Amino acid sequence: MMTIADSSYARDVALWVAGGDETAFTSALAAHELASWTRGHTCGIDESLATFDDQEYWIARRLALQGHNVIALPTRHLAGLRSPDAAVGGLLVEFKTYTGMNPRQLLCRVGRARQQSDRVVVGVEAQQWDSAMVRDVFRVAIDSARRRAMRALTFIGDDFQFEWGDWNGFYTSSTSTTHLSERPVERGVLHHAKRHLRPSDDVVPPVPQLAASGTRKGMIANMDLLRRNYDLVASVSTGGALLTVGVPWPLWAVYGVMVTFQVGNRVVRGWER
Repeated sequence: MMTIADSSYARDVALWVAGGDETAFTSALAAHELASWTRGHTCGIDESLATFDDQEYWIARRLALQGHNVIALPTRHLAGLRSPDAAVGGLLVEFKTYTGMNPRQLLCRVGRARQQSDRVVVGVEAQQWDSAMVRDVFRVAIDSARRRAMRALTFIGDDFQFEWGDWNGFYTSSTSTTHLSERPVERGVLHHAKRHLRPSDDVVPPVPQLAASGTRKGMIANMDLLRRNYDLVASVSTGGALLTVGVPWPLWAVYGVMVTFQVGNRVVRGWER
């Protein structure tokens, strides 16, 4: 792979890290990606600028195995600047991982990633979840991504991959997609990343077994209820933000009217509208 640190675009990277314009940097990434493909350099992981941690490396490796060039990006330390983890096919992407069994916490990973990039890949350790369960959570995540004006989202695991949005460039087609990948990986998602891992690096906690199908159906019902009432969840989050900032009482009055309307709407139309 043609590393970006040894290319003519290294200066663009330095300017971006120092606080330079993101649009100019993404143009440089796209040009570097095109040059790499023109010279036949694909399926590579470039750590010439920064180093992925083991969890991020697993995600990068999965994407590289699918034909994509993945570049680890250095951290931008200036306050207020977005600092995504990687460039995938010339696009800025934030990586997140989740190793538990709580759908709400998995959804939170999407919200946290949005602070760094509008394109997100979440590596999911879901050995005890079947693909239908992950698909249900992913559908709710799409609703959240749309509300946050995100451009693309992917959940990737041992034996599944769900994609939505505009991955464009050299990643996938520019059309919105939601599909299941049938390419399995040999063992656990996050702590068998196929590089220098020691026993002490094993960060995956024991995953509890799911009960019978009734439990799964109950989790699906809860996820559907969360999706249908996501505006109430957002309103509660807004209230917390207002309390933290200490806004004046007129804004609290407006907030109270909004919450009263939402609750009244549920009383009239039902909570599972």
